[in-house]
Amino acid sequence: MNTKTQQSGFTITEMMVGVAVGLIVTAGVASFFMSTLTSSKTLLESSKLNQELNMAMNIMMTEIRRAGYWEFANGVDKPDSVDKIVGDKFTKTDIQTMLDAFETANGFAVNGIGLTNPFYESANNIAIHTINNTGDCILFAYDYDEIDGTAVSDAGYGTAEGSDFRGFKIETNDDGINELKMRITGSVTDDTDCNHTDDTWQSITDPDMITISTLSFTTTGSKCSNLDVDADPVVAADDAITSACTTAANSRNVEVRQINIVITGALKNDSSTEKTLTSTVKVRNDYIQNIAPSPTPSP
Repeated sequence: MNTKTQQSGFTITEMMVGVAVGLIVTAGVASFFMSTLTSSKTLLESSKLNQELNMAMNIMMTEIRRAGYWEFANGVDKPDSVDKIVGDKFTKTDIQTMLDAFETANGFAVNGIGLTNPFYESANNIAIHTINNTGDCILFAYDYDEIDGTAVSDAGYGTAEGSDFRGFKIETNDDGINELKMRITGSVTDDTDCNHTDDTWQSITDPDMITISTLSFTTTGSKCSNLDVDADPVVAADDAITSACTTAANSRNVEVRQINIVITGALKNDSSTEKTLTSTVKVRNDYIQNIAPSPTPSP
């Protein structure tokens, strides 16, 4: 006897609906995966941008903070002496005594510019220049290797050599990418186009990864104390760097220098991923300037 076996399964309609639902779920998973992958890539690139800019800022701050350092400047950078000047808490006699001690420890340069520290000379002082945008280049100098280019005499004289001259600027490479460059050799700080023939510059940002859109240096917050030997000490306006100090004969100036840095960079392949860093640097070596005539201390 034949027995009929009843079979069950999906109809074509049900199968089509199931396939459609499966495709929708698969598409959703794929979309989520791609979105996660894109977000991870963006986050990674943003992290690389932050790393590059933070490294560049740290290098600039470290270098600028050293401006004016000289191996043989014993006695110039005593904190208690600087406090006496900046705080304006002491009498003219107190400050005069302190400056006389500086003279005894360091001597005066015969050219009347200031103490024998070669980095106090105007040609070696901090200078901010404009190449394309206001204040986008800074030049300065310090005793980089603690060995001057010429021998230091018993009187304490020395000269700045090539590797002592440092600086930072933006420069556009052949591919149109703005790089942050650091000067590693030079001869002057008053080169207004920051492109002296003696200069050697090297890039400190990766042009294959980021481009620098903004770089600026300002001296807002700097102060200059005018310590005229014939008058009570006065503190000049802010934002000094030499210009606010008196140039009258027998005047003595002390600048407390502050450099403000702003740098903006973006990913080379995604200009919308951009970051700006702002920092302030207090230069450790205050700039001491003595206007001629100044006595030469006895040996």
